[in-house]
Amino acid sequence: MKSILISVFAFLLLFSPCTSNSQTLVSATEMGVLPAVLITFFGITDAEYNVRYYKVTYNTTDLNNMPTVASGLIAVPMDPDCDSIPIALYAHGSALLKTFVPSRDSIEANLGKSIASRGYVVAMPDYLGLGDSPGFHTYQHWETEATSSIDILRATKEFIQDSLPFDFSNEIFLTGYSQGGHAAMATAKYIQDNQLESEFNIAGLAPMSGAYHISKRQTDEIILDLPFNFPGYVVYLIMSYENIYSGIYTNNSDFLQAPYDTLIPPLFDGTHSMLEVHPLLPAKASMYLNPNFINSIITDSSTKSTPFWQAMLDNDNYDWTPTYPVNLLYCNSDDLVNPLNTLDAFDAMTANGVTNIEKEDLGNYNHLDCVVPAVSATIDYFQDLRTDCKDPSGLNRLEISYNLNAYPNPVINELHIELENAGSGTIQLFSLEGKLIFSGNMNNTYSISTQQYKSGIYILKVTTATQILMKQITIAH
Repeated sequence: MKSILISVFAFLLLFSPCTSNSQTLVSATEMGVLPAVLITFFGITDAEYNVRYYKVTYNTTDLNNMPTVASGLIAVPMDPDCDSIPIALYAHGSALLKTFVPSRDSIEANLGKSIASRGYVVAMPDYLGLGDSPGFHTYQHWETEATSSIDILRATKEFIQDSLPFDFSNEIFLTGYSQGGHAAMATAKYIQDNQLESEFNIAGLAPMSGAYHISKRQTDEIILDLPFNFPGYVVYLIMSYENIYSGIYTNNSDFLQAPYDTLIPPLFDGTHSMLEVHPLLPAKASMYLNPNFINSIITDSSTKSTPFWQAMLDNDNYDWTPTYPVNLLYCNSDDLVNPLNTLDAFDAMTANGVTNIEKEDLGNYNHLDCVVPAVSATIDYFQDLRTDCKDPSGLNRLEISYNLNAYPNPVINELHIELENAGSGTIQLFSLEGKLIFSGNMNNTYSISTQQYKSGIYILKVTTATQILMKQITIAH
């Protein structure tokens, strides 16, 4: 893989305070190319461009505002039709495993690549404590979510200037899902609070399913003792805030009952995933948290003066006044992040006088199933806001729908394709690597001889005047 080393001087900056005028990008290493045809097949968006992506390391600051290094991923559209294009931040969701992050090409990185396929350079930070960043992850900590995101945006600007054949259009869009929704909101707020608008021209903010009102909505599982299928995140929040703020507990037994006080904390060393943690914990907090710890939270629920309450209040980011377009996206059956987080943010911002704001209920989906419709809607929202380089083809998920019938599937000798009442169109067959192996023109029906192709999975793409349709095809000999 190709490596682009920015400079020895940039590396030496690790030992100097970071400023907006210093070199932020340390290195960028090309990791691969994701073809547009595969991105479209994900069902998130109608991809316009193949996407090349790079692991990056960059300078940022730690909890004590001291220099450190973080990692992330930059996804770049290949051969865009414009001389300058926007940057989009995609902030990823909760991760316990240190390597389940964009810089390691995690599954979630495909969401950022999908945004890039519509003509954005997409920056995806790993956050502090994940990827190449040392230490315990600062989970749901608004300030370091913001600073690590802002610094990867700076690194992305430098990467565009130094290594790409097009310019930055000066428009920045911010989004993220789950913890990433909290991080996107935090980044926007930090930029506005610190008057960095001249450096970061935010053209749109679209946080998705984030825990913006931590001190209220994320404590219900504890105070009301509600069944919660993801109890590991409760422990993650408590351990993270102790690491950041201290004074919340001294020993693990101060907040966890036996045997969880010895069983659970070792799993938070960065080498385990939440899939290992959740099954080991009961659904109700009263069954794994120390009763004294729960009572202290309930007792102080009015004054909120104890360290844990103060930590949660510090990381609320629902009640402020954005000065640019905002779309708050969520699903009403979210089983991980309470949808009331989004409604609280919308109500507070509206009460603060924000008028260019929307809330978009994407339907009766749980947290996992909400991802695709949320990212799809976010891309459409950004496309409406951007002032440059719109889609050249104009194929933007039009309402007209045709019935694509391809049979037999699996196919041995000949694939028959029928597209009812579509008129003429082009037909293409791609390998899973994105290589075009067949192309032709059709008028409602078409047949392809498949005898010359190897057995395996392929992607059929049919493009009409109004729509792109795709189907997975298996060739079996």
